[in-house]
Order: sequence, then structure tokens, then C-alpha cells
Amino acid sequence: MSTAWFDLDAVRAYEDRVGTLGTAEARRGFGQELRLSRWIPVWWHHQAALLAPSTQRGYARQVRDRLLPYLGDALVVQLDVAALSLWVDLMRSDGHPAIQIHRARTVLSRCLHHAAQRGLLPQGNFIRLLDPLPRTPVRRPRPLSPEQTEHLRAALLADDGLRGHPRRGLRSATLVSVMAYGGLRPSEAMGAKRHHVDHAAGGIWVTDVMSTEHRIDQTKTGERRFARLPRHAMRDLELWISTGLVQPLGWLFPNRFGEVTPNSYSNWVRSLGPLRAAMLAAHPDWRPEFERFSPGALRHTCASVRLRSGDPIAEVAVDLGHSAETLIRWYAHEVRASRGAPVEPLDQQIGRAREQIGTDFLARRLFHLLDPNSRRRQKRTTPSAGAQLRLVGNRFVWSRQNSGEVQQGDVI
Repeated sequence: MSTAWFDLDAVRAYEDRVGTLGTAEARRGFGQELRLSRWIPVWWHHQAALLAPSTQRGYARQVRDRLLPYLGDALVVQLDVAALSLWVDLMRSDGHPAIQIHRARTVLSRCLHHAAQRGLLPQGNFIRLLDPLPRTPVRRPRPLSPEQTEHLRAALLADDGLRGHPRRGLRSATLVSVMAYGGLRPSEAMGAKRHHVDHAAGGIWVTDVMSTEHRIDQTKTGERRFARLPRHAMRDLELWISTGLVQPLGWLFPNRFGEVTPNSYSNWVRSLGPLRAAMLAAHPDWRPEFERFSPGALRHTCASVRLRSGDPIAEVAVDLGHSAETLIRWYAHEVRASRGAPVEPLDQQIGRAREQIGTDFLARRLFHLLDPNSRRRQKRTTPSAGAQLRLVGNRFVWSRQNSGEVQQGDVI
């Protein structure tokens, strides 16, 4: 985080000066001659410690790139409607994205709010100058059905198994299972440790997250929770753990070096792009779900399939870390759709989809490739170099061209 603009001498000079000002009129008079470049270090000195590290970095970038270059020499009291409109227009003409302009306005609003609290500005006058930008409608991701989820897991298992990466394939498929059926956020799944798994209770304790850094006991809601897993998802997790790649006190989903870093999630997401294209090519009617698919949609999948399976709203809310009111507000359409509809337990839906697609067989095949006791006895029957994966109905097949002749066959 670059804060070269932070001047501790300016903070000390401000404190010395304000200490001699006893009345509110004297403070407002001092505010009349205060420039933004002199006030921002003071605001940062008092407020930065209250912000999360990732928020500090974002605010520091806005100060460095959009506040000081344009408004640093302006007096704080001169930041009226005309000045701020000109500021926004200049940033737009310089090519700054709309979202970054909006964030810069947010940082300036907080900065001026602190000045008003210190009596340097009239209370509330700055608020109308920084009305929020109109928000574009949010396109929420479409949840997947158990059948679509199992097709995605099978594609991950088959594609990585075909390319000679059984560890990566089994890890990816287990991640999808835990997020889609347990409702873990991506940062929560990446931050999970081996000892967070409760085999007796059938689930995972969510306590840590891994985003820009590893945060212990700092979930999004600030509270730990227990995410229960259906029987099939728990078996997936136990199969992954039994490979021996997960250390007793280590990360639950480590990379090939046994680590989880802030880049682990983004690296994993990149591998999903080609598979999403394969899904769309094989099932054009799945375009609404897979055209804008991201792993964050798997949490929506968990809420959707559990509500449609007849699980109580309060129970689903607790497992996802929501209040019942929040769950109803976000998933009211799922609640309405589940009323009067035939109910089938989630485990039965998952089991039927896996039986049709053969996901469990693929997972066991990759597990045997990783098992030290059977690894030497396995004979590779599928090519890895130059092979292309295609989804044909419910089967994954490979094909490659060798000396003008096209070879193809089942993945396993």
C-alpha cells in the first residue's frame, strides 16, 4: 500500500494549531484556509486504523490517483457543486472507469464528513454535493440445478483426469460440491482448514477466510457458523481428504505445493472458462445459467435447491449465515416456487443426477490414480497430449488427430 502522500508533520502541525482554537467559530475560520492536501493526512491518521486492511489499500489508491491529483490544492470550503461536477467531468475525460469515480466520491465524502465532525465545515453541507451515482440493475447469477452441478463436477474430473492432473480434478470437483451443497462462499472454502471438518456432525465449521489475506475468525458476518453438508457432499470431502494430500492441521484445499495463497482462487477460476464453453456447446438451453457463471453462483445454488427441497427457511438461513429476513428478501422467488410443489430430498436429487452422469465413478477413478497403493498398477488408457474433450449427451469423450487419423474414445 503506497501512502507516500501521508505527511506526519502536517498532522502534527494541524494538531498544534487546532489545540489553540477554543471556539466553534475559530475552528470554522481555520477550515476556511485548510487545503484538502493538508486535511487528508489528518483524516487518514485518525481513521485508517478503523478500516480493514483491504479497505485501507482501496482508499489509499483513490487518494493517490483521483483526489490529490485533481483536488489537492483546493480549499476544503471551495468543494461546492460546481467544483465537484468539474472534478467528475475531468476524471471521465481522462478515462477513469465509472466504478472508480464512484469509489473516489465515496472516499471524499468520508473525508469531508470527518472534517464536519471536527467543526471545520458546516455539518451536513457536503452530503448533497456527493449524491451517489445511479446504480445499474444488478444481474444476479442463476443458480444451478443438481443435474447441472453434477455435469460441471464431471467435466472438471474428466478434463483434468484426461490431461494427467488427477489431484487438480478431484480438488476442483470437491470445491464445487462443498460450495454448491454447503453454501460456503469462495473465500470461506479457500480459508478452510482440515481440522474445521466435523465428520461426526457432517459438515464444516466456517471460521476463517482467504481473500487478499488469510483472516482468522473474521468471516463476512463476523460470526463463525456450522455449514452442514448432504451425505453425498460429505462423502466427496472424505474422499478428497483420504488422498493424503491434506495435512492434519493444514489447508483443506491446498495447491500442489500444499499452500493456499490470495491468488489460489483466481487461478482456479481461470480453469473454469473452457469448461463453461463446453457446457454451453453441449446444452444450449443452459445458457442463462452458464453464460455468466462464476463460482459465487454456487452459494445461490445451495439456497435454491435446499428451499425447493422443503428445508425450513430458518434452518437454511442459519447454515448460510443469514437472518431469516435476509434469506426471504433474496430468495423470495424460490420460497414462492416451493409452495405446493412436490418435494424431493436433496440427497435423492444428487444421487439420481450422479447415477445418470457417472460423477462418483469419475471421482473414484481419479482417487485410484492418486492412491499410492494402486498408483503403480494403473495403466494409462487415455491420451493427454493434443487431446480435446467433448461432452456428448451424458458422456465425456476425447479425440485427437494422429498422423491424419482421428482417434477417439471414452474419457475413462
